[in-house]
Amino acid sequence: TALPQPDEMMAVLRAMYPTPQRAAVDLVLDSTWLPLLLVDTGGVLWSRPQVEALLRHRLSLLYDNGAAKVSTWNLRVEHRAGDRYALGAGLAEDVRQSLSNAAREVGLRGAVLTPAFHWGLQRLRPNRGWPGRTGWFVWLEQDRAIVSRCYRGRLTGFNAGAPRCEDADDVERLIQTESCR
Repeated sequence: TALPQPDEMMAVLRAMYPTPQRAAVDLVLDSTWLPLLLVDTGGVLWSRPQVEALLRHRLSLLYDNGAAKVSTWNLRVEHRAGDRYALGAGLAEDVRQSLSNAAREVGLRGAVLTPAFHWGLQRLRPNRGWPGRTGWFVWLEQDRAIVSRCYRGRLTGFNAGAPRCEDADDVERLIQTESCR
């Protein structure tokens, strides 16, 4: 998928915000622009630099190319010392800069870039209603589904490239498949 160009982002933000905003704005990006990974730390990586290095390595295996190196990406990591898994997201520097410039140009102050999956999980907080805070969360994006497994409120399984679901039966089949993995 081609990344958005600065002029395209500017046009979208201008259409969404024709007048400057006083309140802070969250820019919610899907995983095409802000890739997500759940990395297994083995429960032995405790420091943020260690977890970031592992995440950067895994992202580089998937996304490094001649034009953009993952080593320059901005990372977002959710991990507590001793946790087995860390959820991470990486944002290419040129995309971040383009979005920042576009937000500034249209008068958005304090714009925060957030992965759509993370935004949905935080907003909906589905595990609060699950017995033992354990269950499945499926987030639909334009071209894919992101399937995650929570156990006692912590992510323990994750597929950021599952097929898109069209109905409840598709979601059920997807969860059955992921539970076998």
